[in-house]
Amino acid sequence: MEGQRPAHWHYVTYGLTELFEKTSHDPNVSGFGFELTMRVPRAEGEDQPPAWPLRTLQSLGRYVLGSRKGFDTGHRADLGGPIAPGMTTELTGLVCVPDPLLGKITGPYGSLLFLQVIGVTSDELAAMERLDHEGVVHMMGEIDFHGLTDPSRGSWLKNPQKAPVVRRYQLGILRD
Repeated sequence: MEGQRPAHWHYVTYGLTELFEKTSHDPNVSGFGFELTMRVPRAEGEDQPPAWPLRTLQSLGRYVLGSRKGFDTGHRADLGGPIAPGMTTELTGLVCVPDPLLGKITGPYGSLLFLQVIGVTSDELAAMERLDHEGVVHMMGEIDFHGLTDPSRGSWLKNPQKAPVVRRYQLGILRD
């Protein structure tokens, strides 16, 4: 709607898939088969999106291009420090889930999945250790459908509404 400001910023990479010509060997998959996305809450009065999510996604993209290793649904990683270097935040890990609004598409050079990167705390990452990929995706969707990466938030395990959801998934109970 005209004049309405978004509740969050939505970042989407490009360059991990084939935009202009087919160069990878698999005719059914575009490039690495995914692009990364991230959603960050929009702060009150914020007119420009913050730069740190872009830098984070660029670093992940450089890792993929340099190592030739991709990310996939349910992948988790400990970053060894804040999700945004120099920022004070408890988010020191990440989880990858299919972007809930963009999903998977097929283009002229194959299919690709929009894979959303969500920042998590170290205790949340530890709580997901024994979950399979499906469990991670379901739990993340139940905790926050949009999968916002909010660097100002504390751990879900200290949140009275979200902690029971995490514990239920740890016990292997996917739905109430």
